[in-house]
Amino acid sequence: MKRFFLKVAGGFQVSKTIRDLCVFAEQDVTKDPPCSKLDLVCCRNLLIYLGSVLQRKVLQIFHYALQPHGYLMLGTSETIGSQAELFRLLDKKNKIYARKSAIVPIHYEFAPRAFFAGETPLPTGAERPQPYIDLHHEAEHLLLAQYAPPGVVISRDMEILHFFGETGPYLNPTPGSASLNLLKMARQELAAELRALVHKVGREGKPLRREGVRMRLPGGETTVDLRAIPLSGPVAEESCLLVLFEENRRPAEEKAPKQVAQTGTADQDRVRELEQELSTSREYMQSIIEEQEATNEELKSANEEIQSTNEELQSTNEELETAKEELQSTNEELATVNEELENRNIDLGAANNDLTNLLASVNLPILMLGQDLRIRQFTPQAEKLFNLIETDVGRPIGQIRANVEVPNLEALVSEVIDSMVVQSLEVQDRNGHWHDLRVRPYKTLDNHIEGAVITFIDIDDIKGVERLRQMQESLQETEERLRGILDNSATLIFTKDLEGRYQVVNKRVEELFGLNAEAILGKTDHEVFPREHADAYRANDQQVIARGEGMEFEECATLTGGVHTYLSVKFPIRGADNAILGIGGVATDITQRNHAQQQLERLATLVRDANDAITVQGLDGAIQAWNPAAERLYGWSESEALGMNIRDIVPPDERPALQSLIEKVHRGDNPPPIEVTRLTRAGAKVRVRLTASLLLDERNRLRAVATTEQLIT
Repeated sequence: MKRFFLKVAGGFQVSKTIRDLCVFAEQDVTKDPPCSKLDLVCCRNLLIYLGSVLQRKVLQIFHYALQPHGYLMLGTSETIGSQAELFRLLDKKNKIYARKSAIVPIHYEFAPRAFFAGETPLPTGAERPQPYIDLHHEAEHLLLAQYAPPGVVISRDMEILHFFGETGPYLNPTPGSASLNLLKMARQELAAELRALVHKVGREGKPLRREGVRMRLPGGETTVDLRAIPLSGPVAEESCLLVLFEENRRPAEEKAPKQVAQTGTADQDRVRELEQELSTSREYMQSIIEEQEATNEELKSANEEIQSTNEELQSTNEELETAKEELQSTNEELATVNEELENRNIDLGAANNDLTNLLASVNLPILMLGQDLRIRQFTPQAEKLFNLIETDVGRPIGQIRANVEVPNLEALVSEVIDSMVVQSLEVQDRNGHWHDLRVRPYKTLDNHIEGAVITFIDIDDIKGVERLRQMQESLQETEERLRGILDNSATLIFTKDLEGRYQVVNKRVEELFGLNAEAILGKTDHEVFPREHADAYRANDQQVIARGEGMEFEECATLTGGVHTYLSVKFPIRGADNAILGIGGVATDITQRNHAQQQLERLATLVRDANDAITVQGLDGAIQAWNPAAERLYGWSESEALGMNIRDIVPPDERPALQSLIEKVHRGDNPPPIEVTRLTRAGAKVRVRLTASLLLDERNRLRAVATTEQLIT
């Protein structure tokens, strides 16, 4: 919460860093053009309010907007319905779906964009730029169309994802509802072969081929070779198959009837064909049997899980029934105990009422303690003096932060309990009132000491004269100290009333503006300063009054040396009732600081844009700075280089020379430019001209070394 949210009035607000990463916009998912290449679409509790036609349209738009590995998250009461060819269920409980690589036509009926006057119209005719033709792509497309066999890409559910070449002779849409299922579109002679072949490839996971499958075409009978090749889908859990159709055309001379035909050969060919069909039928039946067995196993497993769940629920019901009986028994016992306690509470209530009225009628702060120095009872006046509440009964007196300063109160009470001698002490509370503290032993009816009674008697009137005299002396001393601080401060210090009239200014204000205090006190900013500055001063004052808290402003003032910039800290001055009485301010001249900041920014820009590598190393060789030119020269990024030592980029044979150079730098010598060898991230050696500069701190002590390294070509 502290990292990503800010507490505001009425709740929490998302931090600016998160808002900058997000784009918030209203969009009608049924009319507006969708976004594209999204990783996740979260649509919860929307589809339940749409009809089936509109749901199908929205799900198709979501499928188009997602990346091949994207995810769709729906509400707990929503499903994808009949769009199972578009999404695959990943998490049934949370309704998370993965996008399938299905090709589904989308009917784009988005709202057209209005054309306003003054906009540049689209080019027409000769003005329209000619499309770019990719010769390589066109050549590949032509080769695939002329020489590659026709085929299709199908999903694990045998849904066709893509067509290659002329598949019309092998695939024929059937009457009825439109479908891209391979088995529904394939010709009747190929359906069984395709089903058996796809099932076997899915089971073995390797390419397979089925040769000599007979099929009838309008031009006559022909044979087709079927090939199925597994492919890797864009999602790891999704697998696809490439199914190819290769027609075996016999030469023309073989089509003509031969003069001499052997009846035995024809019969053998027919037998082989029947055996092949029988083998295919067996494989087809075997695949159906295996699928049925797998389905039966799944149903059996589901039945066992349901049975186990029923047993657990039955056991839970029995435990709940036992717990219910135990609770009923406990409730009966509690009812009996409650009845006894009610009778005792009535007696205690009467006694407490008597004691409360007695303590309330005594207009003195009285505090009763036990032998363990824990609070037993107190009067309403003692609540204010000791900051007590009702729940403080039973707490040790040493844990109470009272409004009265009593030194060694615990030791004093213990002494009274042990000696049974009354002790008296004059104490003062935090409001300055004086009290006569008296500690008496708490005695029972049988004269046993079981604690102490502390009473406070107000003697502030007696101390009144002395207190007033001390307050006057203190106020006078405080005023002299504040005046000394104000007059000797190097900053501008001032106070104003709510109307903007100056009430107090220090001597620094008089010196800078060349005015004495009489010329400023009682006047507003418009009466003392130029209008352009006075308007800004007054606007800032009103902001502080409106917000009721201190604020910082950069304000300008015209002095003898020109316009100066001041950092003004303005804050409301409140009275005893917390009402704002005026405004106080402290202004510091930051003109030189701003100039220095601008120079530092220009220097940082110069280092960043420099063509030579610039680095800074500590006295131990640790790299402290690394500019973009160093990244380009050596290959390490700034974040990587800041965790390295300069020795890491020096060849082993030149490290003794580097150590000698470091020793010279430690002695304060500024070495001349030298040529050295450096290692790049790729392990290559480069020669650079190195110029070193010593970096000193404010005490003129060596802090680091800056180097400029230029590649020698």
